Amino acid sequence: MQKILLLESNWLPQESRLLADVYQRVLPADLMQTQALMADSCQQVLLDFIRHPARQRGPHLIILSAHAQYGDKRECWFRGGDSRFDLNVVLKALRGQLKRSILLLDACFVGQDVQRLQQNCGALGVIGFAGPINWTASSIFNMALLRQWQAAGLWQMQRCSPRRPEKVIQIMQQQVYKVMMQQLQVNFTF
Repeated sequence: MQKILLLESNWLPQESRLLADVYQRVLPADLMQTQALMADSCQQVLLDFIRHPARQRGPHLIILSAHAQYGDKRECWFRGGDSRFDLNVVLKALRGQLKRSILLLDACFVGQDVQRLQQNCGALGVIGFAGPINWTASSIFNMALLRQWQAAGLWQMQRCSPRRPEKVIQIMQQQVYKVMMQQLQVNFTF
């Protein structure tokens, strides 16, 4: 059952979507759905994913992986395809429908205010990086987080509660992944 959606933009004009290849080699094939992150279809893709009957029990994860930046008026600009979009606008339009969703924002600087993003969209949780990141380092952290959640049985949960996913990331923050999370400036809220 697909419980993870990876929406990834090309990192450079000549590159394909690198993370989709990596994640699909490590995670069970039936766990993840991958698609290109496109500005004009992002909201509809998210809506289709969260409304699918397979995702009406337990939590699911949405990974948005792209170049991003904060604007002057606290806009959160993501690059999707050849254009950009304000993530706040997309998430506000989905407010009330993301209560089972954990958002992993795999982009530079978008984790500066995860609490505000969560409040704006009503997601179960939001994780992001507050500073500049190297995509390899963030990918390693993301894979470690996904493996820890998988080991904790997150994808088999029938009820949707923030306790288990939050506890796993808190343990990571206090133990082996502490230095990595500090360097990546990982912020999260549940």
